[in-house]
Amino acid sequence: GGGAGGHGGAFERPPAVEEVAGTSQKSFPLRMKHAFTYCQRGVVLVGDAAHSIHPLAGQGVNIGFGDVEALVETLEEALWAGQNYSDPLTLEKYSQRRRRANGAMIGTLDAVKAVYQSQFAPLVAARNLGMGLLNAAGPLKDLVVGYASSNASASKLF
Repeated sequence: GGGAGGHGGAFERPPAVEEVAGTSQKSFPLRMKHAFTYCQRGVVLVGDAAHSIHPLAGQGVNIGFGDVEALVETLEEALWAGQNYSDPLTLEKYSQRRRRANGAMIGTLDAVKAVYQSQFAPLVAARNLGMGLLNAAGPLKDLVVGYASSNASASKLF
C-alpha cells in the first residue's frame, strides 16, 4: 500500500529514537568566514558556501538570498547581452558585487557582536544610549530594520 509506513514511494515514518548517547552539553564555535572569491572556473559559491557569520539576527539566510538574487541578475545580464554566462569574467562581476556587499554586512555584524559582548562600562553605556536613540528615531530605525531584513535589495547600496 501507499499509506504511512507502506512502500511504493509514499511517506515512511522515521525510526524512533530509543536512547541519547551522553549527558553533557555539546557545542561548536561560531566563526566568521568569508571566501576570497566566489567563483572559479566551473564553480560559483553562494550562501553559506561563500560565507558564514555568527547567527546574530538571522542574517545568514538574508545574505544568501542576496547572493542568489545577484547571481541570477548577473546571468540574465550576460544572456541578454549575448555573452557566455559561464565566462569567468561574467561570474567575477557577481563575485565582486557580493563580496563588497557581504563584507560590509559581515563587518557590521561582527562589530555589533563585539559591542554586545563587551562588559566595558563606558561601551555598555554608549551602546545603551545609541540603541535608545535609534529606537526613538522612527525613520532611521525603519531604514536599519529594512536593511537588516532584506539584504538582497540592500546589496544595491554597496
